[in-house]
Amino acid sequence: TAAAGYPGQAFVVDSGHWQAAYAVAPYAYSRRMPILLDDTDGLSATSTLPAMRSAGVTHCVIVGDYFDVDPEVEWQLDDEGITHERIFVDDLASGGSGACDEPARFAAACGWAGFTDVRIGTTQGWPDLAGAGALTGRRGAVMLFTASSTLPDRVENLLFEHASEVQTITIFGGPGAVSSAVAADLAVLESSVIASGSATGRVTDRAGAPIAGADVCLTSLRRAPDGSSPHPVMVAQTVTGADGSWSITGIPIGRYWPLVLDVQQRFKHVGYGSGSGLPEHGDPITVSSGTTVSADASMPTEAQWRSDLVTRVAGTDRYSTAIQISRRNHRKASAVVLCAGWSFPDALSAAPLAGSYDAPLLL
Repeated sequence: TAAAGYPGQAFVVDSGHWQAAYAVAPYAYSRRMPILLDDTDGLSATSTLPAMRSAGVTHCVIVGDYFDVDPEVEWQLDDEGITHERIFVDDLASGGSGACDEPARFAAACGWAGFTDVRIGTTQGWPDLAGAGALTGRRGAVMLFTASSTLPDRVENLLFEHASEVQTITIFGGPGAVSSAVAADLAVLESSVIASGSATGRVTDRAGAPIAGADVCLTSLRRAPDGSSPHPVMVAQTVTGADGSWSITGIPIGRYWPLVLDVQQRFKHVGYGSGSGLPEHGDPITVSSGTTVSADASMPTEAQWRSDLVTRVAGTDRYSTAIQISRRNHRKASAVVLCAGWSFPDALSAAPLAGSYDAPLLL
C-alpha cells in the first residue's frame, strides 16, 4: 500500500490461487490499487487489517465467488467501515484450461480498457509472469494465460474481438512453456495482416466455354467472438474477363482461413466451392452447376509473420527470464525489487510496488 498515487482502494483475492491474482494484476497496476490476499478464514487480523487501517483503505473490490473469497471477508470489511463490492467470475480458482480462461473472463467483465499490448504466459509459469506483471498495467497491457500447446478458445475469442486494438503481443517463457503452435495462433490475429495472398482461376461451363462477367467472391466463415456459429465475411471480389479468367491479389491473410470461393453470374448464383484455405495450384473446384474453377494461392510462412506483432522473452531458467524481462523494459533503473524465486506471495505483493516505481522485479 506504499505505492505512489495510492487511491485508497484495494483488490482482495484468494491467497491460494495465483491465477486469480494475475487476472486482476493489470488493473491493479494501472489503477495503483494494491492486491491484498485473504487467508482460509478471512483477512489476517494481525497483519492485513492493521495495514489497511494505517493506509486508509476505504473501498475493496473482492474478486471471485464465495468459494474463492469467503463471506467472512465482507463481514470483516463491514466491521472496519470499509465499503466493498464483489466481482463474480466463474471458476476463478479452477485449474487446467479453466485457469487459462479466467483472466480473459475478468478482462471482459471489467471492460477491455483500451489495452494495446497483450502479455501471454502459462498457468504454470508464475515466475515468468512476476517480473512481467509488474509493468503490465503501467505499459497499457493486459495479462492473459494460455495452455502450453493450445491457445484456449475463450482467450482466442477475446483477442479476436479486440483485434483492431491489439498492436503487440509478448510471450513470456520459452517454447517449452509456450509452444510455437500457440505463437503461430497469436501471429494470425485479424488485426495484423501478416501477408498477402493471391488467387487466379478460370470459369467455364461444362463444355469448356468461358463464362464472362461472372462475379468471383472470396468469403470467410469467420467465427464470432463469443464462439457462436460462424458467419460469412466478404474478403475480396472480382469479375471474370472475356476468356473467363479472373485474378485477385492482395488477399489479406489473417483470420481469413478457410476461404470459400463463390461464383455468381449476372447476380444468379451458379455454384461455390470451399477448402482449407484456397486449393493448391491445379486443384479444381467443381461446383453444383458444372462450373469448374482452378485457384492458386500463396500462403505465408512463419518467416513472413509481422516481426513486431509477436515477440518472445525467455531465458534458460526463471532467474534469467526475469533478467531478460528487465532488460526489455528498462534501459535505466534507479531501484530494483528482489524476491525469492520460489515465493509467489512475496512476488505478487511486490509487483504493484515495482510497477509503481517503474522498477524491475528480479528473482
